[in-house]
Order: sequence, then C-alpha cells, then structure tokens
Amino acid sequence: MPKHASDSSVQIAAEATILTALSKAIGIPFTQGVTLPVGAAHVRPDGVAADESAFVEVLAHIGKLKGGQRHKVSTDALKLLAIRETRPNARLILAFADEAAAASVSGWRAETLKANGIEIHIVSLSAEAKARIEAAQARQKMVNPPVESVEP
Repeated sequence: MPKHASDSSVQIAAEATILTALSKAIGIPFTQGVTLPVGAAHVRPDGVAADESAFVEVLAHIGKLKGGQRHKVSTDALKLLAIRETRPNARLILAFADEAAAASVSGWRAETLKANGIEIHIVSLSAEAKARIEAAQARQKMVNPPVESVEP
C-alpha cells in the first residue's frame, strides 16, 4: 500500500537517528517519548537526558526551510523555553540534520535563540538517511491546484 503523501514516518525515524548522532557528538544519551509537566500543562520534547540536564527538539529536514517549517522551529523553541521554567539550568538544544536547514533560522529567530541560550547543533547523517528524508520531502511537497477561470 503506498504511503500517503503527507506521511511523516521517515522524519520520525530520522529523529531517532539524529538524536543518536547528537548523543555521540556531545556525550549525552537521550530518551524519546518522555512527557514532562510544565506548570499546568505537559510537553513532550524529542529528546530528554536521563538526569533531565538537557532537552532536545529535532528538525529532520534537508535543505532550506520554508514558511511552515520555520514556524515549527519557533514552536519547538517555545517548547524548550517552557521546559526552562521548571528546569532553569538545563541545556536546551535544537538539532538539525542539515546545514542549510539550520542556516534558515536567521534574523530575529536566531537572535532570540541566542539570547535565550538555545543551542543549535547540526549532525551528520549517512547519505542513505539523507536520501530517505529528501524522498519523503519530495513526496510531501504541497502544491496548490491550478485555479480554473470562469468566463462570465
């Protein structure tokens, strides 16, 4: 059965790969699927250190980010800032799979991350892992259908 065009299972699998690569790079193992209380709400970051000394949000995208993808980074940053309210000394990390994706976080967004101590890390993925993500992105590409003109 073919996958739905918007299926994100490839990116979800890539998140685990990215977390593993980040763990090796910075020496902190991360666990997925942990829900944390933050005030009266709960958040589920993409990665949590066992001692809750570091939290990670991952963006499994290859290439320059577009509108909604940049908004996801902003939302992920807000999630990390919510975690900081109850864990003020924790490391907050945004992990990217690609230099171009990370470089898309610029201007006021980049300055806000820097001012709030949110680290940006770029991990290296295998050519095979990158190709899987790129294929999923091509399948997920949204294109507006042409508008038919109506003659009066």
